[in-house]
Amino acid sequence: MARYDKYIMKYIGLVTLIVLGVWNWNSLMGLVGSIYKTLGPIINGAIFAYILNLLMVRYEGLLTKVQAQVPGVKSLKRPVSMFLSLLTFVLAVIMILVLVLPQLSTAISRFIEVIPSVSTWLQKAIEEYDAYFPQLQTLMSQLNINWGSLIQQSMTVLNSLSSNFLNITFTTITGVASNTINSILSLMVALYILGSKERLLLQGKRLIMAYLKPSHAQTLLDIIRLMNESFTNFFVGMTLEGIILGSLVTVAASIFNLPYAGMLGVIAGVMALIPIIGGYISAAVGTLMLLAVSPSQALFYLVMVIIIMQLEGNLIYPRVVGGSIGLPGLWVLVAFTVGGGLMGISGMILGIPLAATLYKLLGRDVLMREKRQTLTILE
Repeated sequence: MARYDKYIMKYIGLVTLIVLGVWNWNSLMGLVGSIYKTLGPIINGAIFAYILNLLMVRYEGLLTKVQAQVPGVKSLKRPVSMFLSLLTFVLAVIMILVLVLPQLSTAISRFIEVIPSVSTWLQKAIEEYDAYFPQLQTLMSQLNINWGSLIQQSMTVLNSLSSNFLNITFTTITGVASNTINSILSLMVALYILGSKERLLLQGKRLIMAYLKPSHAQTLLDIIRLMNESFTNFFVGMTLEGIILGSLVTVAASIFNLPYAGMLGVIAGVMALIPIIGGYISAAVGTLMLLAVSPSQALFYLVMVIIIMQLEGNLIYPRVVGGSIGLPGLWVLVAFTVGGGLMGISGMILGIPLAATLYKLLGRDVLMREKRQTLTILE
């Protein structure tokens, strides 16, 4: 009886903690935010190390094959693989910036140039079709916009920005300096973790084994392995999907002579890292940029991207990402919605591999319980 009372008290305590956490969610998130702000470089360094490790283990695998022919490779395998993984990451970022920034600058400049002509065209269209749409004129009159007051307020804001220019500049420089220092610290933490990851993993395992019961420790280690497998498969799959989708958009845009083909492909590939809505965001951004060049080309691009997204969603995603994480489509949508509601874009990305981990754990538990019930019936 005492054993059952112990379990009951344990579950009551767990439910109480969950209810208190949900009830004080804003305060809890504020506390988490404060902790993250304090430990930001360490947390970011650990995340960066995890991402770089996905590349590093593959370089180490290649160097392991080479070390049989070259004796000196074994001692240099870790530093060389770390350098190559970091170099790959930096080159990928540079390539994205080189492809996007010049074309993005040109597109934005072109968009700003056509704003007056679009405004004039829109005003003429409203005047010409006023007889056909009298409700539009009524709506404009009901809005009662005082353009003179609006312009005066805009000038006041601009003057305020000019007078506070030095303060804004100082704040910007301070923020850039702080972010630079934090980035350097995060990089140092990441390199240290990668350089001694086996020792850190062993220390973590020893702590778990020392402070938990053997059965609980083994369960926790199994959960950690499953989480690592889910996250690795998810990030590798999403990266491959982004490369494939970006390449398809770039090739299609180049074939049909659409402007900014490289930029459109990179935006589509990067946005593909955001599950479900990433493709729609890239389609909206690309269409908006092409509107400044030609509305017909923008419409053609939108139709083209929709076709490519349908191809990607039905053929590429299920095989590259869906199969790797082993999570049905319904639960992908649920994880995306819940994660986004709790943590924004970060929750959208992290929610799916976490849900995949829980889904696999639940599946294993159900199978174990079914086996026990079968054995009990047979007995």
